[in-house]
Amino acid sequence: MTSIVPRMWRQSYKNINPCSTRSKRTHSERIFVDSSGRKGFRYNDSVIKFGRNVNGWEAKTLRFIKQSTSIPVPDVIAEGPHALEMNYIDGENLRDCWPQFSDGEKQRIAEQMGRILAQLRGLKGSYIGAINRGPAEDNRRSSYRGGPFDSENDWNQFLLGNMIRQTPALYRYALQQKFKTNHQVVFTHADLGLRNILVKNGHIVGLLDWESSGWYPEHWEYVKFCTASTSEPTYHKLGPVMFPTTYPDELVTDTFYSRFVF
Repeated sequence: MTSIVPRMWRQSYKNINPCSTRSKRTHSERIFVDSSGRKGFRYNDSVIKFGRNVNGWEAKTLRFIKQSTSIPVPDVIAEGPHALEMNYIDGENLRDCWPQFSDGEKQRIAEQMGRILAQLRGLKGSYIGAINRGPAEDNRRSSYRGGPFDSENDWNQFLLGNMIRQTPALYRYALQQKFKTNHQVVFTHADLGLRNILVKNGHIVGLLDWESSGWYPEHWEYVKFCTASTSEPTYHKLGPVMFPTTYPDELVTDTFYSRFVF
């Protein structure tokens, strides 16, 4: 696998015309994300991501998903320290076209997502964390990383460790009692918002941004979907179509837990 020097990518990024940030995705160059920890842009037929928040597990995950499923994901072209180059997938971001879709089109997209999730949930794991025993991660107000964990109880204790010091003891105790330890561990994307799905002619052609993915308890995908989809109610309500099994108790517990984390 070729290792590209991140400096070359930074130079390519600087050379992009600033107007391209307002361009359509079909233009030859476009900045997709521009934050202090991560930058992503299209350059010719590649998509390049770099920055301190770009981790080495995403490239490994993309190869694993490619080998283990028929889920459409980008091919890894090259990787370097905190940087990743992938092939460009021709498609429209679902966030941009969702408002124009009919109810029937939205239903069909949800059904396709259901088939994708069925493949992911068919992949069983023996620990909680990123691919190849990388660390587990919980992205809320900030990224919280640790592990990997060999039991769900250890994972739960890790989550409780991210609660603010001022959390009332009774709330902390209540959450500890509500966290379950008997879930299966399955492969999880963990960020199924509209912005991470590409579509073309009514079909999903790409599932993007696998930075937070890995082996997690079976409810984790559903909980994270509910959080990622709240900005679009018509997408949010299709959760039961995408997830034949929902986890209302875990969702309520996680929502309450979110009030007390850093």
